[in-house]
Amino acid sequence: MNVIPVIKQAIIAACICITSITCTYAQSESFAEYSATQTIETVPGPFVNKIFMTPNKERQDASLGGTVVTTIIRHDKGVAWLLIPSKKEYNEIDITTTAAASVHPTLQGKSNTELGQETLEGAVVKKFALNNEDGQPSTFVWVSESGIILKADIPQNDTTGRPQASIYLKDVVIGTQDSSLFELPDGYIKAQD
Repeated sequence: MNVIPVIKQAIIAACICITSITCTYAQSESFAEYSATQTIETVPGPFVNKIFMTPNKERQDASLGGTVVTTIIRHDKGVAWLLIPSKKEYNEIDITTTAAASVHPTLQGKSNTELGQETLEGAVVKKFALNNEDGQPSTFVWVSESGIILKADIPQNDTTGRPQASIYLKDVVIGTQDSSLFELPDGYIKAQD
């Protein structure tokens, strides 16, 4: 069995869809640039990724089945790249074509309800409910003073097929991220479809 198609599906489903919640919330609430270790508890996970975030660029380095896969999401260019380092290849994914699988469009235009302050991993955070069209809470996020979502609980969505997920950040380091992290590496070629 070729593990690469399975990895592509898992990365697209878990990485692009779920981490878009951070940038979606942050686009309305600016946040500090940072890197962190991200754990996503979902099916078929859990996934543990090293992430690098700016307000309009994301990078995740994930290890799935012993294969390291990098996803670079460029909101500023409307594209995502799925890199397969073992083959020095990448797939290009137009973000607008992933709308059915992405959290980003489902959160636009929704109201957020602040639910108060809590302590998470020793830090004071604000808890928000991101409300769906009927005003009912659909996703809960815990946001640091720097605007970083340190935790998110995302319900299953039967319409889009998105599974229930919980996201946690650890080892958060706030600071300017190297711009080269968000570019295609030299020597990579576009994979044949």
